[in-house]
Amino acid sequence: MTMDRRTLLRAATGLAVGAGLLPAASWHAEAAAPFRNDVPPAWYRFRLGGYEATVISDGRLPLGKPEPAFPASPPEEIVGLLRGNFLPPTPRRWSRTCWC
Repeated sequence: MTMDRRTLLRAATGLAVGAGLLPAASWHAEAAAPFRNDVPPAWYRFRLGGYEATVISDGRLPLGKPEPAFPASPPEEIVGLLRGNFLPPTPRRWSRTCWC
């Protein structure tokens, strides 16, 4: 398909007019649920200045022992690095969280 300047100008004008017809409220998201003071277990809402933020917890991800993730390193070295950085060398669970 070939497009000349006139067709491109018409398309750009149509997009600009179409975007101008959209209401201004559709350009930002608003939370549908009312703000609550009690905290449900899977999400948390708070205000940050003029914004309302929602933190969503997607549960915990069991990572297991750290040694299988680094097969080329000796297990003693991995444990030493973890303990040297004040981290436990035991199997870990990671909390997956999303900020909206």
